[in-house]
Amino acid sequence: MEIDIESIESQSVDVEVEEIDGSSLNNETQGDQLQRRKRKLTSKVWSHFVHLLLGPDKKLKAKYKHCSSAYLADSKYETETTLGRISFTSYAWSSLASDGYVCLIAHFIDNNWNLQKKVLNFSFMPPLHSGVVLSEKLYDFLSDWGIENKVFSVTLDNAFANGVYVDMLREQLVAKGVLVHNGDLFHMRCCAHILNLVVQEGLKQIDDSIVKIRDSVNYVKGSQVRKQKFLDCVKLVAIGDKKGLCQDVPTRWNSTYLMLESTLYYRRVFQHLELSDSNYKHCPSTAEWDKVEKIKTFLKLFYDATLKFYETKYPTANLYFPSIWHCCFMLKQYSEGDDEYLKCMAIAMWGKFQKYWSQFHLTLAITCVLDPHFKLGLVEFSYKKLYGDDCFECITMRSTLYSIFEEYNKNNKDSTSQKTNIFEYFMTEKEGSDDVDVIFKEFDEMSSVESSTASQKSKLDLYLDEPRLARNAELDILSFWKSNQFRYPALASMACDILAVPVSTVASEATFSVGGRVLNSFRSSLKPKTIEALVCTKDWLYGDKDFNEELEDLTQDIFNFSLKDDEPFSQVSSSPER
Repeated sequence: MEIDIESIESQSVDVEVEEIDGSSLNNETQGDQLQRRKRKLTSKVWSHFVHLLLGPDKKLKAKYKHCSSAYLADSKYETETTLGRISFTSYAWSSLASDGYVCLIAHFIDNNWNLQKKVLNFSFMPPLHSGVVLSEKLYDFLSDWGIENKVFSVTLDNAFANGVYVDMLREQLVAKGVLVHNGDLFHMRCCAHILNLVVQEGLKQIDDSIVKIRDSVNYVKGSQVRKQKFLDCVKLVAIGDKKGLCQDVPTRWNSTYLMLESTLYYRRVFQHLELSDSNYKHCPSTAEWDKVEKIKTFLKLFYDATLKFYETKYPTANLYFPSIWHCCFMLKQYSEGDDEYLKCMAIAMWGKFQKYWSQFHLTLAITCVLDPHFKLGLVEFSYKKLYGDDCFECITMRSTLYSIFEEYNKNNKDSTSQKTNIFEYFMTEKEGSDDVDVIFKEFDEMSSVESSTASQKSKLDLYLDEPRLARNAELDILSFWKSNQFRYPALASMACDILAVPVSTVASEATFSVGGRVLNSFRSSLKPKTIEALVCTKDWLYGDKDFNEELEDLTQDIFNFSLKDDEPFSQVSSSPER
């Protein structure tokens, strides 16, 4: 009988080991005794290991029971300690073998105020993928890790099952009383998917000029002879040929934008090709070229905004409100413009945008307020531009902001400022003193009232009253709140939680590109636990760094590992990859 490494439970849940305190190591030369902290081992994987005594190198090690190999067991790769709450992204995917998987990724700010992203689970998901099943699965993940009480938000795409799933999970967490503001900020819709849906809504009625552009590109790419004629025209009009000619995919609007951008660059070339090639019948007219230029400019707004979401380790959430609002504002402008085609596009897109904007703008607005570049100024300016003065949306946002702050203020025991009245401290009138003029008593009373009024301001009011930074001033917002966490403790805790909210599931989808590399046609028969071990281990050890050959060697070692019961620990047979 062989012991297969795939049978090992690879899911590590709050792996806790005996740990050497770093301060004692620094004093080792002075002969101080090593201080060790005993911690409960909660991961199932430890049933396959035996702890070893400290050796001369003073490093904690554990031996694998099924062979003689010893591994480091210190906390170098232990999950980072979170400073506040944790936000999540989740995404479902199918492998080449038609197996379903669900990924759970945690986003949080650690004790050093660095934004972190960790893959917690990459688990096999048997059918059916209903909202009820997904809710139970994700809650089990949170419970296994022991972080169900630290949840802040979850970011999902717009799949129908996700609506049921997030509602059930919210009810479950609200019942436990663990969500901020009764779960109003719990569900964050993927902004990248929303922008995609909005633009596709506008492109449902394709203009004839876009059809001609598409036919022109297809004509040039139709044969090698046509490509050569096109290159000859490029040389004749004396423009560079380094820019590629993009062919679009009708179902992907960003490829349509790139096609328009590239063909506009070669506009004179296509016009020359029409004169030199009698078979080319698709060249747009001058008026159509001008219309294509307007459409390209219109789509560029959304293309640039979408690019911000396609970062594996994207920036903090405060950077997205200006871009999303700008798209929203320009849609309104185009819907009231004179160009009929763009007006029809904008009206259709505005309706789709409004459907989702009301469901996520609040979270983005609050993150913007926590940015010292903008505070309430940009948010109020934005809402007034969209909805007019004294709009309901602005009032609701301000009310929610103060309500959430009071909740954090209560939890942090950081009530309104209670500084000692400096006037009262230094100018207390001595009993029985006849030296103080009567006229100064009125001044003392006035000063006392002014100081009392100032002390009633909350830390949020004090933060908002401070001058804003210049809009283009360089600032690391996490460093800002790290340096102000003792000055504004409740606000800093609030910033720590909200700024870590992912506004897109793109990070989850990037994980699945790694999954695709593991689950290729040669390895599609791997057991689900092995797949999870490979994906999670890569993320925990390497993060976003390049690993390539080192991980491939590690993977091959796992595949080649096989051990029979009657073999001694020192002999490990190497079997071919199965």
